[in-house]
Amino acid sequence: MPLRYTPAGKRSLWSLIYLLIWGLFLSLWISTTPAESQADRCVSENIKFIPSTTVSPELGTPPSTIGIGSRGGCLSSTENHPLKSLTGIPPLHTTVRADPTFWFYLPYTASTTLVAEFSLQRGKQEVYRTPVQLPQQPGIVSLQVPESEASLQVGHSYRWYLDVLCTEDLSTSISITGVIERIDPPETLSRSLAAATCEIEQVAAYADQGIWHETLTELAAIRRQRPQDSSVEGIWNQLLGDHPSSLAPIIQEPLLDPLIANSPLR
Repeated sequence: MPLRYTPAGKRSLWSLIYLLIWGLFLSLWISTTPAESQADRCVSENIKFIPSTTVSPELGTPPSTIGIGSRGGCLSSTENHPLKSLTGIPPLHTTVRADPTFWFYLPYTASTTLVAEFSLQRGKQEVYRTPVQLPQQPGIVSLQVPESEASLQVGHSYRWYLDVLCTEDLSTSISITGVIERIDPPETLSRSLAAATCEIEQVAAYADQGIWHETLTELAAIRRQRPQDSSVEGIWNQLLGDHPSSLAPIIQEPLLDPLIANSPLR
């Protein structure tokens, strides 16, 4: 026997369909609105780096953020800014990681330089040395030390060197050096990271505790993911602009892929 709908039954069916559609719309609105508000809040996060009060021990040669060395060959070009470190001078020398990331501005490329080497020392003992493959264009680059090769110990300071060799007889070279110290994460940092609801808040947590290496590394990761985000670019520009070694000249330089470390030298 075929079903017959009464006027009341038809009204009930349409009411049910209306309620289902409205419920679906409401659930979608609830699920997207908080995320959008959170994104807006995170993008506008005001990050202010608070320098660490940790005192770096004397390690001999004072840290230099600008490369020094002989002149000539591939080092004679004045078209680019000089070799420069974005890390390594107190108070921008602390990390909480066993495998920290180091940051440089490199004016030299694979086509103009014979080889570059990065090394790490604890006292007079060399704990890590590796040749690195330079980029195809000048820009801001990073280099991470593998934990399997050189795990930094908490409470110890290390000195690093980046040497750029431009001729086969090594008569033309330029070097830059700095210090790094691994510290225990403060409890306030751990709480802030656990409470963070977005990546920018994690960057702010590191900046509040004066941990420069992770502040720079985490923010750079966001910039690489969102290169067209003007708000993230603004935070990046402000952070580098506040750097005590005057990074303003290289703020607009491109953020390149991480340097590739070849097999460590033994």
